[in-house]
Amino acid sequence: MYDEVEYIYQEFQKHFIGKQKEPIILYGIGKNTRELLPRISEYNIEGLMDGNRKEGTVYGRPILDYEDVLRLNVKTIVIIARPAVISVIYHRISEFCLENSITVYDIHGQDLTEIYVNQENDIPYFHLSSKDLKEEIEKHDIISFDV
Repeated sequence: MYDEVEYIYQEFQKHFIGKQKEPIILYGIGKNTRELLPRISEYNIEGLMDGNRKEGTVYGRPILDYEDVLRLNVKTIVIIARPAVISVIYHRISEFCLENSITVYDIHGQDLTEIYVNQENDIPYFHLSSKDLKEEIEKHDIISFDV
């Protein structure tokens, strides 16, 4: 039987074992974070982040906002979330993290900046202005979109 919590724990151990002493923030306050925290007590988890909550505590850890992250000088954020929402979370915090030299990882140890910047560079229309996009659209009879 598949045990999601065990899988997340094993992935975290495999990819972040060398960062045990570094301050780390976990992004996500769901059940997987709740189950993971007691199992990674040897890590320096400074707190948690969430898209909706910016203060208080959960699972005995402070919920941090951007100012807290800067004050604590954290350079590593690990997103603990369902794969379907990782992109949304990354884009929510990416500008702040890039400006402050904070690396954002998924549970597999992948630096999400490398993944998403490369994806955006692979899309030929991503950096066009709205005027240029409209001109490009007018050149075609059929337009399709991937959502």
